Amino acid sequence: MMAALGLALGMTATAGSRGSLAVSIGWWISTFTFYLVSIWAFHQNKFIVSKQFIVIAGLALRLIAFPFPQTLSDDPYRYHWEGRAQAQGVNPYVTPPGAGQTRVPVQEATAGYGPVLELLEHANYRVAAALSSGMDGQVFWMKLHPVVFELATLALLYTLPATQLATYAWCPFPIVEFWWNGHNDAVAIFFVVAALQLGQRDRWNLAFAALGLATGAKWWPALLLPAFLYRHRRAAAFAAFGTALVVPALPYLTGDVAPILESARRMSGFLGGWRNNDSLFGAVLWLSGGDVYRAKWMAGGLVLLAAIGLARLPLYRSALATITALLFLSANCHPWYLTWFVPLLAFVESTPHVLWLGLMPICYIVLPDWWFLENWQGVRPERWLVYVPVFVFGLGGRQGHVRLQKEEGALSTAVSAGDS
Repeated sequence: MMAALGLALGMTATAGSRGSLAVSIGWWISTFTFYLVSIWAFHQNKFIVSKQFIVIAGLALRLIAFPFPQTLSDDPYRYHWEGRAQAQGVNPYVTPPGAGQTRVPVQEATAGYGPVLELLEHANYRVAAALSSGMDGQVFWMKLHPVVFELATLALLYTLPATQLATYAWCPFPIVEFWWNGHNDAVAIFFVVAALQLGQRDRWNLAFAALGLATGAKWWPALLLPAFLYRHRRAAAFAAFGTALVVPALPYLTGDVAPILESARRMSGFLGGWRNNDSLFGAVLWLSGGDVYRAKWMAGGLVLLAAIGLARLPLYRSALATITALLFLSANCHPWYLTWFVPLLAFVESTPHVLWLGLMPICYIVLPDWWFLENWQGVRPERWLVYVPVFVFGLGGRQGHVRLQKEEGALSTAVSAGDS
């Protein structure tokens, strides 16, 4: 079964690299059949393997995807430009790429990622430039920092029981999105998982610091603050969060705040202003009377209320539910955003989330319009092939319970949220 999963992953990347998008999507969806059968058989004790085998098999799957260029995303070109700009003494928060920067998405926009990612892009560019003198070669190597942090996440989960570890190690989604397409979300995910594990061990100062670094990478992890503050409200912990967020930003601070404010305004379009693969945001927009600006603030308010209301849940389940609310209510949910919750499925059993992962490749159907017309239009009927099954399955789910498992002296928490 692992051989079949590896073959399907290889065919996914091969077809995508050749421009056969529909074939690539079909193979990608098929990987979840082999993944689910493998996990089911493991849970049913159909075969017994060690954690070492789980990791070795997971590494083999990752190495199958790694050699292929990042076909389904232009984002690595943005990473490359921002890293190169810093190497040339240019502040990417102040100066946009400008016209003529081949394949850099949104060429008129300054950097929108957090300072933690900007620092990593700078370091990664230095390595990429040493490994290759050509543009395409350097862009390929810009996925080094995502794969390093994805491996670090896998290492964090190694203390879990084997069945929970395999849930993440063999999941096709992070393999495709990080090891093939090189998305930098792996950095924020690593720090989120680290923060959750530290919090679970009552090491709250370090947990808040890790959450600050996660926020300094991708901004959205700040929504997990209510869950952390519900459990620990001491000033030292909040200071650790602020320090971890501010210190990486110091190299980029300038007297001219106008470009930074403009970037913040543009990034708020995540919650409304442009629409890509949204689900519940359409209902929010309707309630706003069709006013996108008002809908953005309504969606933001609903997400914040959800984060506060969900803070009382067990920590891992609270994080999963908060991320889910964000992805449902925001105007944008690109396929790779689903990697944000994949590690949490090692702690929270949720069939609808796995179904969502299995169907989400359909949303890449927007790529031909982007490739040929530079128009990413995610509000298409096809997206309901993803969301309707997820909503229907989710509504029929049962409430979960917390169970504690002990293995090799390490206590790990798993939340059985059946179909939470």
